[in-house]
Amino acid sequence: MYERPQFLTPDGYRRLTSRPGKKGKKKSLPKADRSMALARTKLQKMSQKGAAISPEAAKLIAMALRSMLNQK
Repeated sequence: MYERPQFLTPDGYRRLTSRPGKKGKKKSLPKADRSMALARTKLQKMSQKGAAISPEAAKLIAMALRSMLNQK
């Protein structure tokens, strides 16, 4: 089954029959703007996450790994 290609628009990805910039419905983002927008959203997501695990959990994992390595 043929799947129509996705094009990046200011609102996100859309499936269209042709390029949105040519039809004038929605203007597609230029390549530089697209990469800057993606980088900006990735940085925002990374900064919102914070620490993945607590320091106590990290210590427990390290102790478990050490004991596994010492069992050899």
